[in-house]
Amino acid sequence: MRYTMGNFIYFFKRLKAVSLGHGSILRTIRYNFNYLPWKCAIELPMLVGRNTKISGRGHIEISYPRKSNPHIYIGGKALQWMDEREATVIRVDGLLRINEEIYIGKGCRFEIGEEGVLELQKGTNFTGLSTVVCRNRITFGERDLISWNTLFMDSDAHTIVGADGKKNQSKSVTIDDHVWIGAKSTVLKGTYIGRDVVVAAGSIVHGKYKQTSCVIGGNPAVVIKNEITWDIGCPDR
Repeated sequence: MRYTMGNFIYFFKRLKAVSLGHGSILRTIRYNFNYLPWKCAIELPMLVGRNTKISGRGHIEISYPRKSNPHIYIGGKALQWMDEREATVIRVDGLLRINEEIYIGKGCRFEIGEEGVLELQKGTNFTGLSTVVCRNRITFGERDLISWNTLFMDSDAHTIVGADGKKNQSKSVTIDDHVWIGAKSTVLKGTYIGRDVVVAAGSIVHGKYKQTSCVIGGNPAVVIKNEITWDIGCPDR
C-alpha cells in the first residue's frame, strides 16, 4: 500500500496526542505494531499509557472509521487518587475485539484465555482497577460505565464435580448498552444485564436481568428501583 506525506503527518499527530495525554510513545508504537495489521497500526488507534503491559499470543481486532482519530485509551488515569505506579495489564491469548472510543483506566487487569472472546463496544469506559477474566465470551455494549474495583468472570476458574458426576461449565456474560456497574460489584458467569440498568455498588450479579431502566443490587442482586434513567454527569448539589 502506498503512503503519502499526509499519512505520516497523521502518524505524528497521533504521537502528539499520546504525549498530551501523558501516555507512553514507545509502548503505543510497540503494541499497535505488535498486535495490529500494519495498515491499521500506522494510524496508532490504541493510545497506551505508562506502566501498561499487553502480552499474549492472541489477537486484537479494532474497528473504527478511518482517519477519525479513534479514542482508544489503555492505561489512562481517570481518578486523581490513583497511584501513578498502578499497572494496567492485558493478557490476550484469545481475541480482544474493540469498537471505537474505548477507555480502559489505570490498574485494570484483563485475562483472555485461548478460547475467550472479549468484546468492547463503542463508548464503554472502565474507570480503573477492574478485573476481567474471560475464558468463554464476555460482551460489553455501547456506552457502558464500569466503576473501580469491579470483577467480571465467565467461568469458575476451577473444576467442580457434583454428586451426579457433572462438571461446572463456563457461560458467557453479556452487558447490554448504557449500563452502569457500581464500584466493588462482581458479575459472574451466565449473567445478562439489560440496557439502561444501574448495578448498585457492592452487588453480586448472577442470572438474567432482562428488565430495562432499573436499579439492581444486593447479594444476590434483585431489582430495587424501576423506571429510572441515568447520566454520566455529576448530580446537582
